[in-house]
Amino acid sequence: MSVKNILKKRFPFIVRVKAAWVEWRFNHRSRHAYAIYRWNRNQCKNRLWDEQSLDSDSVVFDLGGYVGDWTAKMLEKNPNSQYYIFEPVHSFYEGLIDRFRKLENVRVFCLGLEDQSSSQIIKLDADASSIYPNNKGKDCKTEEIQFVCMHDFLLENGISRISLMKVNIEGGEYNLLEHVLQTGDIKKIQHIVIQFHNIPNIQSYKRMKEIRRRLRKTHRIEWAYYPFVWDKWNLRRKYL
Repeated sequence: MSVKNILKKRFPFIVRVKAAWVEWRFNHRSRHAYAIYRWNRNQCKNRLWDEQSLDSDSVVFDLGGYVGDWTAKMLEKNPNSQYYIFEPVHSFYEGLIDRFRKLENVRVFCLGLEDQSSSQIIKLDADASSIYPNNKGKDCKTEEIQFVCMHDFLLENGISRISLMKVNIEGGEYNLLEHVLQTGDIKKIQHIVIQFHNIPNIQSYKRMKEIRRRLRKTHRIEWAYYPFVWDKWNLRRKYL
């Protein structure tokens, strides 16, 4: 009898645990894939810029600007709001500067917002560029990028209210959202659209659940498409 069969016979619980783990992984991936399917089938992407309550005094943050498509869509419906785009990758930043150079109400920053100011190395992979290792087995070019503390940025720029903030920053959302929850700056953000990312080795799922739990104290969830697709949260009336 092989060692493998001996272990199975003497420790059957190991087999059950392994089977349960495989089943969980399969269901988790299937549910995520189905959520993405529903998102695309129902053309839910339009929800990402379907915000009608903005005016010329509204401040809009686009975290993870990339090529600027989200801000461009927002500008079609809300052309007079004040837009702040944060994109730390230099080549993407230059593209944003060129795209929005004629608009005085759009400001572009070659930096990311985080829980503290720092320099970090990012792996370049188009809209999946991240400071965290990817799980695609790809060799990517790298670049040094800059982050600033979001709390400090708000103070230095005199921003006391953000009408809408889009967060799509490839894993950086965990440190950032934990930071704004800790500082209380979360109460300054009226609407938040977030994409959580399943990043290996940073306890993504656990941290996402805890962030959502804490968000419920100040915000109500408007819609969510399974973990790691998109959420939208609205500030509770008592904080408006």
